[in-house]
Amino acid sequence: MRFDIVMKKGRPSSFARCKSDLDIAQKDLMSDPLNAQLQTHERECKEKYLNLLRYNESFHRQKSIQTWLSEGDRNSHYFHAMTKARIARNSIRLVQKQDFQYSSDPQDIINHGVDFFSSLLNHKGSSLVPSLSASRKLS
Repeated sequence: MRFDIVMKKGRPSSFARCKSDLDIAQKDLMSDPLNAQLQTHERECKEKYLNLLRYNESFHRQKSIQTWLSEGDRNSHYFHAMTKARIARNSIRLVQKQDFQYSSDPQDIINHGVDFFSSLLNHKGSSLVPSLSASRKLS
């Protein structure tokens, strides 16, 4: 069963029905866990539900790509909304300092980042920079 076909027909209830069938099968299996027939039925319901979830995810991914292709390259409201969302998602709003205090001040965040990476890269014996010991011979 393809999710996009289900959605086009206007019957999203198939998805809910599948979830309901899975819930019922799992409850039945809980009451009689050694019943092989119930185990098989639960496995089939679960597989069908997971397939519908995959189709649902694929459908929405394709729809978002299609929307981005039609709206994303233009100087549109959609483009700016997506850009704002990406900036918000990638921003650092809070840091925990070495004294375990939190700070949300932008200047403190900048200073903490500079201090952290400066000390990390300037530390003697840092494992980030490979070195050869005198005892190792190159061949």
